[in-house]
Amino acid sequence: MPDLVPFLATSATMPPHILNDIQLKLCLSESHTFTINLGNNQPNITPIICHMHGTATDLDALNFAIDEANAQPAEPLIKTIIFFNAHDLAYKGCKHICNLVSEAVQHRINFLHAEQTTL
Repeated sequence: MPDLVPFLATSATMPPHILNDIQLKLCLSESHTFTINLGNNQPNITPIICHMHGTATDLDALNFAIDEANAQPAEPLIKTIIFFNAHDLAYKGCKHICNLVSEAVQHRINFLHAEQTTL
């Protein structure tokens, strides 16, 4: 059995301590590991972290994402990504936000998940 088996581990959000944990658990040798970190500094993405009041299932906590769009309906929706911890909660959150905006823009709101094959 060969000593070296190729592995590919990818993530868009893997912090260094998780990468170290994965390397340890998979017994990946530092001398045989090639890591590429392109960072997350994308000019078209502005990370905003905000405290959401209530529990993870309190969908009204998402209203901040569309308040500005409702206040200025002539303005286009600001592209926004909201992360959820569960597929069903992401679906419910998407439906909640769709119910808060006009029918004219509902088709521009969707959710992505790992089990999705097409958009």
